[in-house]
Amino acid sequence: DYTGMLPNRTSNAFYGETVFDPIQNIDQFSQDFDLSKDGDVLITTSKQIFTDSTRDIAVVVYRENGDKFQFSQKITNANTFTGWGDKIALHPDGTRIAISVPLVDQIKANQGAVLIYQQDAAGVFGTVVDQDLGITTQTQTLFPPQNEESEKYGYELNFGKDHLVVSSLNGDQQIPTNFDTYEDLLQPTDVAGGSRYVL
Repeated sequence: DYTGMLPNRTSNAFYGETVFDPIQNIDQFSQDFDLSKDGDVLITTSKQIFTDSTRDIAVVVYRENGDKFQFSQKITNANTFTGWGDKIALHPDGTRIAISVPLVDQIKANQGAVLIYQQDAAGVFGTVVDQDLGITTQTQTLFPPQNEESEKYGYELNFGKDHLVVSSLNGDQQIPTNFDTYEDLLQPTDVAGGSRYVL
């Protein structure tokens, strides 16, 4: 942006460019962000709180144009109660965005998922459903391999050249618990000191 900082909070667009300007409502900007390897594409999160106490979370895409970054796209989701946008990652070539939804209940409660937004030939990520609100549908959805309850898949994201690394907060927590089950039953003659079973 020509002001030297993002977002442009002056409400002015002197060069006729589109700006991301929820000037009165920004609660938190750039809680998470990522940059393409060549530095041409920047993505960041923005949280807005409105006068009716509702909130909007957006992933904002900026592209380098000359010596400044310009607003390119706002990506939102109609359902922000799933933790949508908690973590984001940009592919090094700047053509794919991964957005976490760690509280989504698609299969089990709070199992989580990761949404992938692929850039099209026009440079737009995902399929835009509502241009004004920025509601965009993903190209692909990734679910955790074990589909564990409260796994919170998408707790952290990191894109590499060939792989997307996704962690979960509570993954691989299925620990077998056996009550009143013993491996070896001891016979009464083997009992010493009150023990009846070997666990």
